[in-house]
Order: sequence, then C-alpha cells, then structure tokens
Amino acid sequence: MARPTAAGASAAPALTTALDALLPAALRCVHARRWLLRDAKIGGKHIWFYLHVTLQCLGFSVMTAGFAIAYYYLSDPGSYAGAIGNTHQVLGTIVYGMASLQVSMSGVDGGRPD
Repeated sequence: MARPTAAGASAAPALTTALDALLPAALRCVHARRWLLRDAKIGGKHIWFYLHVTLQCLGFSVMTAGFAIAYYYLSDPGSYAGAIGNTHQVLGTIVYGMASLQVSMSGVDGGRPD
C-alpha cells in the first residue's frame, strides 16, 4: 500500500483536537463543577463527573487515532526529513506512553465522587 507523501498530515487535526480542545475541556469540567453544575446528580453520581469521563475518553480515543496515523506515516524511512522524523517519532511515543499511563492509573486513587 502506497503511503501519502505528506507525512502524518491527516494525524495533525486529530492530535490538535485531542490535545488542544477535548482534554482541556475535560479538565475544565472538574473546575466548573462549583459554579456550573453544582450538586446535580444522575443515578447517584455528579453530572460533571460523567461529562469529565466522557470528554477524557473521547480525547484519548482521538489522540490514539492520531498517534496511530502519525506512527504509521513516520515509520516509512523516506517519509519525513531524516533525523527530525526519528526524533519526532520517539518524542511522540514517549508522550503517548505517558498519556496511556495516566489513563490506566485513573481509577487507582479512589477519588471518584459519590
């Protein structure tokens, strides 16, 4: 299968959406719980918590798709400018690994609201 010449061009919007919009919006839900949703609950859980978890999952899913696309394009030796492509791939893998670790540790501390 022939790969496009623009290395990872289709991954950029996905990564930008995830890292610049969805994940920060999920964090804002936690801070906005004081003034936006207050103590509103559904099924015994706070609404802001459901909104936060939904945005986090959506952001991580979009980031995973963007990472997979970029990793696929950058794995081709001639797809990106030499050492820059290798460095970018290594740094992207480290950042994605750290994000995956954070997601896997999300339920460990027991900080879920009642």
